[in-house]
Amino acid sequence: MSVELQVHSQPGTWKRMQYQNSRLFSDQLKAGAEYDKLRRAITVVVSEPLMFPDRQGYHFHFMMYDPVAQVRFPDSSEIHVLQITKVSETDTSLLGGWLRLFRAETTEEFEMAAQIHSEIEKAWEAIKFLSANPVARRLAEAQETHRRDMVDRIEGNRREAHKEGIEKGIVKGREEGIEIGELRGELRERQKTVLELLRRKMSHEEIADITGMPVDEIRHLENHSPSQ
Repeated sequence: MSVELQVHSQPGTWKRMQYQNSRLFSDQLKAGAEYDKLRRAITVVVSEPLMFPDRQGYHFHFMMYDPVAQVRFPDSSEIHVLQITKVSETDTSLLGGWLRLFRAETTEEFEMAAQIHSEIEKAWEAIKFLSANPVARRLAEAQETHRRDMVDRIEGNRREAHKEGIEKGIVKGREEGIEIGELRGELRERQKTVLELLRRKMSHEEIADITGMPVDEIRHLENHSPSQ
């Protein structure tokens, strides 16, 4: 599953969606693997620009479908387009609540969206924590940039890129005269952030998305931390 936020209109948007959805599907198949192991690919695009300005509603669901026989292709991959600006302030559905949280700008708007569902409230708590913690915020911003750049990579490639990034960071730090002790300090701060998010009962996957730390490293830190 791939989720992305589209802020500006771009040429080739629809072709890009199809391409990324196809890559999401095909990248699952390893050499010698069986086709029945493939799972449908689901792409979700949360769009600020109106993709269908002349249509009512904010959720558009695309899949392979025969319009004559009115038959859906079995286990078809899907593309969902969510028009964030069309969500009403009175929409109390779970999907509407998430979209209201996405577009919120004031504390009051965040609080109103958080009241809709416990999962949305948990996300709002994480946002407040990141806003108050500069190290966590910097890590989250870096990881968001990474997700945009590497959206079509599978999990194994993401972990490999993470390891390479650490090695390159150390080399670059030496070249720029940054002390290794400073880099270690940054790592300790990131570990503190992970432990704090664990205490807030966030899942390993959610913490990995925020910090960029692989799930297996998060589990290792959780199991070997005296405070856990």
